[in-house]
Amino acid sequence: MTDSNSYKHKIREELSSFSNSKDFSFTSIFDKIYQYKYSDYTENYSEFNQFKIEQSDIYFKLAINEYKKSHHANLKKEIQHIALNDSYKRYDILIELDDKESFDIVLKNAEDFLKGDDYLNEFGYRYEDGQVLFDLIKAYYNPSRKEEVTLFFNQAFNFAKKYARENKEWDYLSGDPSGTILLVISQAISCLNAEDREEFSNLIFDIYTFCSSDEKSYELNQASGFIALLLLYYNKQIDIQVLENAINITGEHYKNNVFVHQTLYAKWLLTNDSESALSYLKSEEDGKGIIFAIMALADLNCKKALPDLESRLKEEKNPIFIEIYKEAIQRLSTQNMIPEIEHRMINLNGSLTPTQRALGTKSNNIFEKRAQEKIDLDNNVYETDDD
Repeated sequence: MTDSNSYKHKIREELSSFSNSKDFSFTSIFDKIYQYKYSDYTENYSEFNQFKIEQSDIYFKLAINEYKKSHHANLKKEIQHIALNDSYKRYDILIELDDKESFDIVLKNAEDFLKGDDYLNEFGYRYEDGQVLFDLIKAYYNPSRKEEVTLFFNQAFNFAKKYARENKEWDYLSGDPSGTILLVISQAISCLNAEDREEFSNLIFDIYTFCSSDEKSYELNQASGFIALLLLYYNKQIDIQVLENAINITGEHYKNNVFVHQTLYAKWLLTNDSESALSYLKSEEDGKGIIFAIMALADLNCKKALPDLESRLKEEKNPIFIEIYKEAIQRLSTQNMIPEIEHRMINLNGSLTPTQRALGTKSNNIFEKRAQEKIDLDNNVYETDDD
């Protein structure tokens, strides 16, 4: 194996040389990029994969710039083909092409995502994890696409519910869309700038109320915890009773489940209630709910929690919990005020539901990553965002 700088330099040189050869085409250079295998160069898959994405971005940019100068239909088709044949489908590239045909491809695939896994599997979709919605929302800032994007997201919740209800295979099934679909809708909308996402605040609260109901499936309840965290991104006055119901009624038999803890965190933040978070921390000897109390105390800038956190850190054995305690202590020792929402500690804890994790989506939990860098960590033992 070679070090990362060596293999990156080698591959860059090979791609550059090929791009200047008579055999060059955008299709051929992307074929070359995709043929590189991390096992030939390194043991670090994540770093190698990110490097390949960076190289892809370079040549996508060249292709798009050339298309915008020439407007050759064949080049546009070539770019579309490359973007849609990428393992992860680069819908963002189609949005960047900024033409009606490419936008409509994204819009159709976004609608198909709302139809659920059975539809996607039947019609040959692969690796559809909802990224299409995150790429579609970027077109909100294109004046010629804003109206269509707004209409799509305003209708997405009802569309998903109607399609699931009308296409359920058996009468005993709930006929509800999956929690992943509703979470991705909520997350994509919440990526908008603060002043722009506010127009969707009622929709996000409606989705949360639906998912957190005690009449809904466990999978929807799991998603509700992540959506509860998104409520903090909106200025809308939230009916706290809905969160109380999720904690005490829906969560009655799931007290140690992450969606209950996430909802508690959201309630503490929405009501600026550091006292309840501190009381929870002091009353709980063990359990994953503690980490949400710790993060709430840090994100509410509760300085009086520092002695308890420092004392608990000395006794903690769980490597991920150690990282969480250290982060909270560092923040409370240096913060002068409650941090802006984009910089809160909760954002380091990952945004994937247990269902998404079970389907193979890699964790984006920073505390896990830090702990894994220090020891050989068994995720099944130490995860903080499982069920």
